[in-house]
Amino acid sequence: MKKSLIAILSTCVLVLNFSQINAGVVVLTAWEDGADICHNDPETGAEWFCGPFRVDYFGFTPDSYLGLATHPITHEMYAVLRDTVGAFHLIRFDVDTYNAYNIGTLGELITGLAFNATGDTLYGNTSDSAGGNSDSIFTIDIETAVATKIDDLPAPDGFGDTIAFNPNDGKLYHWGGYTTQSFNRLNLQTMTWENVGVP
Repeated sequence: MKKSLIAILSTCVLVLNFSQINAGVVVLTAWEDGADICHNDPETGAEWFCGPFRVDYFGFTPDSYLGLATHPITHEMYAVLRDTVGAFHLIRFDVDTYNAYNIGTLGELITGLAFNATGDTLYGNTSDSAGGNSDSIFTIDIETAVATKIDDLPAPDGFGDTIAFNPNDGKLYHWGGYTTQSFNRLNLQTMTWENVGVP
């Protein structure tokens, strides 16, 4: 089945995603006490679902969202939420109940998320401004939010990084860069990077 690579920029979130043609558009918009997640039909504009997810009961004040990924089996959505003191949390959104759950603190400044095709691995990335583990790729435990580094990113200057998993070739794609952009893919079997080229 043909896939298209799409990038969505909404409030504080850049999402790079391989999606089926006409599969719909997901937009996350952050607000003070939570977030609105809307899934729209791209042809009619009709909302498949749209609703607020409150996170004010988590015990911290949200600042921004920095990543969004949909589990390919359960269709639950996962996001990175940065609070006002600078901690990064892994959040799960249940689109059936509109409940949000704080899985835990990531321990890394994750800015992008992507599931593999079966949903058993969640990948995350950091950017150039992430401190000790900047420009890195991680696997993330969706039960504990523990992030484990698996490789470095080939980013030229490291800003604006995001990732996506392509189920057609089983590779992880990375887009990054500010003054100089790069588009690369990681073979997860050999752990080698290939330059795709900037469109």
